[in-house]
Amino acid sequence: MKIIPTNNGVGCFIETNLKKIKKEELLLIKKALDNFGVIFFKKQELNPKEYISLAKNWGNLAEYPMLKGHDNYPEITIVERKPEDRGSNFGGEFFHTDSSYTQKPPRFTFLMGVDVPGEGLGNTLFANQYLAYKSLP
Repeated sequence: MKIIPTNNGVGCFIETNLKKIKKEELLLIKKALDNFGVIFFKKQELNPKEYISLAKNWGNLAEYPMLKGHDNYPEITIVERKPEDRGSNFGGEFFHTDSSYTQKPPRFTFLMGVDVPGEGLGNTLFANQYLAYKSLP
């Protein structure tokens, strides 16, 4: 397993195979999440059961009664923008903290890109609020 900090101070990349994650590696991933705030795993091909199983290592899965879950895996909420969709989506187009609108927001959220636009065409950006606070005079 290899942990590579990003160039902008927001998160790190972790090179590992999440399908074959060991308990010791999971502990290192959790520590990296505490240290970096966000983790990026590239080139992973998790099926829904594997994705749910991985997420459960961080606690109970959140419920989103206002959003429809996957037909066969209701624990997975699909965030999708179809070509015919017009206007803004449900809030992801401006700076936000995932799930902050819920009664009891989860401590962690997981995103898995399946069909994503090319580079520069609909990027998801992350901010490090700790660094922002730390840089105040």
